[in-house]
Amino acid sequence: MALNISKELEEQARREEGLWVDVGSGASVLMSDPRSNAFQKSLQREETQYRKRNGIRKGKDLTTDERADVMWRAMFKNVVREWKGFVTEDDKGGKEKPLEFTLENFLFLMNDVWRVREAVMAFAADDETFDDAEDREELAKNSG
Repeated sequence: MALNISKELEEQARREEGLWVDVGSGASVLMSDPRSNAFQKSLQREETQYRKRNGIRKGKDLTTDERADVMWRAMFKNVVREWKGFVTEDDKGGKEKPLEFTLENFLFLMNDVWRVREAVMAFAADDETFDDAEDREELAKNSG
């Protein structure tokens, strides 16, 4: 048996493109594999920028909240690609409007809406998410 480089590159591209993660009530988030090199590098850059913005010297431990902020910012740039099905009420009449995909809104969801945070974290923590998706795709091909 040999390592098929073409298949490896296809798998890598699929992991970067992402999978839709259901968060309930018709809302979902498109997420790439958080184990990517791009995310790891972004995490380091975000921590450096966070320390500069807040005057925290290198070597001093960040608090749990500070670490979470760094992680969410890096995830927004490299893991969470978009979302759909999120709405909020406007200020004028309580009409629903789509929640725009912005860093500010993402930080709000991660810090204040536990259902979304838990879905994103469960996806990020599950090493087999993409492997399971590949198995489902393969089963669909073989059964159809």
